[in-house]
Amino acid sequence: ISRVRRMVEGAVRHLLYAFLRAIFHNAPLGRRIPLKEFRSILIIPFGGAIGDLIAATPIWHAIKRRAPDCRIGVFTSNRNESLLAADSDVDETYRFTGRRDWRHWRELRRARRAGYELVLNLHFTHQTDYGLFSNYVAPKGIKITGSHLRRELYGLFFNHIGRRDRHTTNLPHFSMELIEEAVIFDPPLTLSECWPSIVIPKRSEAAIH
Repeated sequence: ISRVRRMVEGAVRHLLYAFLRAIFHNAPLGRRIPLKEFRSILIIPFGGAIGDLIAATPIWHAIKRRAPDCRIGVFTSNRNESLLAADSDVDETYRFTGRRDWRHWRELRRARRAGYELVLNLHFTHQTDYGLFSNYVAPKGIKITGSHLRRELYGLFFNHIGRRDRHTTNLPHFSMELIEEAVIFDPPLTLSECWPSIVIPKRSEAAIH
């Protein structure tokens, strides 16, 4: 039964991707693009946990230091969205945590209306899901994701798939390397910028004191 199920799943997957290749046309990036050419960037963190969002903070802080007018959007969850309450480097948040998050599918439509020019997907898993989400949100935008063993398969969803193998460095460093493979930062990114940080609201500091 297991062998039959795998055979059926393989055949269905083959047909599905043949269909998807006829729909999606994401040409590989032929060059790195200067950050100043982007007016908006959407970042999809590693997951919906608090630590996943904290690990992604260096990205938008580094972008805003060099391109303060670039609009930054971030996927959040009900678990971590409060961390961005005082972070002025994030212009818009979208509460969405994957294919089972039916209540918030309208957030994808809202992100699509924003017209993001670049989508950085940091998920290691469910690449088909987040490939579809990225293409729905930014059909004409550049889509980037991390390295994957099946890069030839997922290449139809993304314009660039990272070179560094997963789990070979810490998440903030991994994500900063990934975006710099496709985007030119001026001045270049530094290792010290990979340190995560959150912006604490003044009222919270006052309450602690």
